Amino acid sequence: MVLALWRVVQQLTRVLTMRQSLVTYLEIKQLEDLLKNLWGILDHYMDPVRHLAKSILENIMQLKDVFLSIGMAMSINLHPSLFVLFIHLWL
Repeated sequence: MVLALWRVVQQLTRVLTMRQSLVTYLEIKQLEDLLKNLWGILDHYMDPVRHLAKSILENIMQLKDVFLSIGMAMSINLHPSLFVLFIHLWL
């Protein structure tokens, strides 16, 4: 069940990377929740779930210019450790 759920999220983020105009429909709260949940599965006991988390983060990083252009990245309210991870992956 967990694997199927995160597979859907991976597909959604892949579509966002291909059709970047859809990113403007995301709400900041949705992105915050996604990143917080991703943080929880980066150390999942199932290897495929960890790989999906990595893939989802890579897709989100491909969208960084879109996030910056709409001012979304600076208004995300993350836990400090998540923010450090997010910035580290971003650079």
